Amino acid sequence: MSEADTSTQPLISVEGLHTYYGKSHILDGVSLHVGPGEVVGLLGRNGVGKSTTLKTIMGLVNPSAGKVMLNGTTINGLPAHKLARLGIAYVPEDRRIFRLLTVMENLRTGLDRKGMTEERKKQLLDKVFTFFPRLAERSNQAGGTLSGGEQQMLAIGRCLMGAPDLVMFDEPSLGLAPTVVQTVLRCVRDLNREGLTCVLVEQNVAVSLKLASSAYVLENGRITLSGTGAALLTDDRVRQAYLGL
Repeated sequence: MSEADTSTQPLISVEGLHTYYGKSHILDGVSLHVGPGEVVGLLGRNGVGKSTTLKTIMGLVNPSAGKVMLNGTTINGLPAHKLARLGIAYVPEDRRIFRLLTVMENLRTGLDRKGMTEERKKQLLDKVFTFFPRLAERSNQAGGTLSGGEQQMLAIGRCLMGAPDLVMFDEPSLGLAPTVVQTVLRCVRDLNREGLTCVLVEQNVAVSLKLASSAYVLENGRITLSGTGAALLTDDRVRQAYLGL
């Protein structure tokens, strides 16, 4: 996997984000940076703001203060579909596939856009089917009839059809069988090795830190620890709080 390069301008910079749901203060001054080619882990217990951080970056939640920058340009206020065109993709925890559409129809929803040639469409489909051969086998099957693991593969595959520069994964292994978890996390690793930048929220902290070149720990809406994945994996505070060691 790629190592963080501190001399390179971050692909994504988050500075002093404050986000509310009603009167609940969810993000309390969150700042983090995602370098090109990194896997950045975002750790923390349930309800501390991990998903909200991803949704705020993706334009699905509006912050009350702070800013999000893409390659140094502020992108606050842009809707999610415009951010997708700028190369940011998001795989939500609940997957949100189109259950009545076939696997192929789900994948093709990301292809009908300006400048997309038939050759490029084929390249993107071939890439998804290389990562997830099972989707090729199920191409004519309705999304809602797939297993949980297959639906997760489809959600990731649909993101890849947009040829993003950054994919944010929100709990990609949640509720999946161990063998499927290995397939999904191996995909994250292999995509990163091909140069894709990834932000990973993952319940398996040990695996997340092994994949991550850098990571942040969220507690009560604030970043309390940060460092390389390797350093946090051996940090006693992380080991005691999240690894049960």
